[in-house]
Amino acid sequence: KLSKIEVDITRVLEEEKAEREIAKLENRAGKLQNRLAGEEDDRAWFQTKQQRQEEKRKLKQQMKDPTNTKRKMKHKVPKPMDPAEAYEQKKMDHVHDFVGREEKRKRKQSRIRMFDE
Repeated sequence: KLSKIEVDITRVLEEEKAEREIAKLENRAGKLQNRLAGEEDDRAWFQTKQQRQEEKRKLKQQMKDPTNTKRKMKHKVPKPMDPAEAYEQKKMDHVHDFVGREEKRKRKQSRIRMFDE
């Protein structure tokens, strides 16, 4: 029984191997036909190493600071040139921060006190 099954198993394995090879060759032939027809590859958006380096270099030049992050850009406040204007802005920031702290204190629950009547 084992010898008969062994022959069948080897035959099936050889057939599967041949089918895989045929599928590979058909896939390769299809790709070559697409190239000849001028159709683009599905993965045309992938970049080569050189293209990635060029892209990074362009971004660094654009940002002018390689350490610049989105978070830094988001919180960046343009500084006024006039010293009096800068003083007023600083004063307004202090008032704004103070009001925020006061509102937070108001929301905080006060201490519960007991007393005898």
